[in-house]
Amino acid sequence: MSSESVTATTVAFYPVPAVLYSLCLYVSAKVVELYFVNFTVGFSKLSFDHQRNTVAYVLNTFWTTVALALQFVASPLLAEQYTMERINFVKLAALVISGLYIFELTYRPSLRMPILIHHFCTLFATILIVCVLQKTLHPALAALGLLWIFHASTEQSIFVGLIMYRLRCAKRTTQWTLYFSAVQSLLFKFAFSIYLFVWWGLKLAPNHEKTIDIAFSVLFVVTLTALMITQGYGSWAAWSIARSMDKKPYTQGEKDLSSSTRTSLTINTA
Repeated sequence: MSSESVTATTVAFYPVPAVLYSLCLYVSAKVVELYFVNFTVGFSKLSFDHQRNTVAYVLNTFWTTVALALQFVASPLLAEQYTMERINFVKLAALVISGLYIFELTYRPSLRMPILIHHFCTLFATILIVCVLQKTLHPALAALGLLWIFHASTEQSIFVGLIMYRLRCAKRTTQWTLYFSAVQSLLFKFAFSIYLFVWWGLKLAPNHEKTIDIAFSVLFVVTLTALMITQGYGSWAAWSIARSMDKKPYTQGEKDLSSSTRTSLTINTA
């Protein structure tokens, strides 16, 4: 038993932290549900789908912030100060985001195509980077993963805006939060994407000595392109929601089941 090698793809491996984190996500969702039911007015007037979406926005806000904190601890990797401790912090941040997305896929009753593509691209890229890192032992891949996770860990403003909208908070504050989040999210995503491409071009593209390196680069470019399309659409959706608030009544606690709003609010860019 002691001589067996445990890898990222070992079938018999039982990841205790991942299991405990999954349980923590479930418990935190139930706590948020109880809080909204007992201490807010607007939540009970929402449809079941929208209640689940609102709870998911709260979980996204909290857990992406946790991932962001882990990334800051690991940030010296971007200065090529590689240590196993920092690489493990990146892996932990990746676990936080991956577990959150998988939980969201099962918790929310329905997800539209843009968010499905977004989540699957993020999960695929995370798995790809972890597996290739273990195979090639190229530390620059850990820094690439760190940059990639910033796409998911810098969207708190959008989630806050959507929570405010669903719970019918003050109109102007909610509207400007959504406007700000749409612009901030889009700018951050493009900035990190440019950083990713530059890092890949300088640190990884020149090392195409093996087939796995070429395959990784192709999959990386394709996945990042698909992810950016969905994130651009998500920012547009947040902006559209803010604009729609001037075109129809907006009353605190009012239940809004218009199809256009439902379509927009099923899109987030985590």
